[in-house]
Amino acid sequence: MNRLIYTSSESTRGVILTDTTGNPLFTAFHASCGGITCSAAMAWNRDLPYLLPVKDPFCDQSEQRNWSKDLDPKTWNEYLGKKGIRDATAPSGPFTGERRKYLEYGTVKLPLTAIREDFGLKSAFFTLERIDGRISIKGHGYGHGVGLCQEGAIEMSRLGYTYLDILMFYFHGPFVMLSTAKFL
Repeated sequence: MNRLIYTSSESTRGVILTDTTGNPLFTAFHASCGGITCSAAMAWNRDLPYLLPVKDPFCDQSEQRNWSKDLDPKTWNEYLGKKGIRDATAPSGPFTGERRKYLEYGTVKLPLTAIREDFGLKSAFFTLERIDGRISIKGHGYGHGVGLCQEGAIEMSRLGYTYLDILMFYFHGPFVMLSTAKFL
């Protein structure tokens, strides 16, 4: 057992994040945001005002910050064909550094979360390019990207930020920071 983790957990026993009415917040977390977290509205079609995008410099050196995967163009074109897309000349355009919800081909919108699942990608934060006859997927982060980035939070802790600083960085909106939970 890691004594530091145990001690940290014990020191916050019964402390939860709540909204202003005392209801517990849904405190989502993931491995690595890849530089910017994702809103709950974009990831899950669920508007939670405290789960908004946060530019996160703390996970810049993370192992999961950047990743890539190459696909055979035939596999990619067959996939698009099953989705009703016949002209796949421009996969997704240049990387803008922002998260998107869809990959658009004309009027067809493919959810990036579906592509992530179908191809076993680390996240839905990626772009595609045709390079030397192959499809190159360049992605960022690991997981859904909503809420607290574990690798960013670890780095914040290493730099001396407190758990309150970390929580305030990742969770926004009107909520009461410290509430005591009677059910814990």
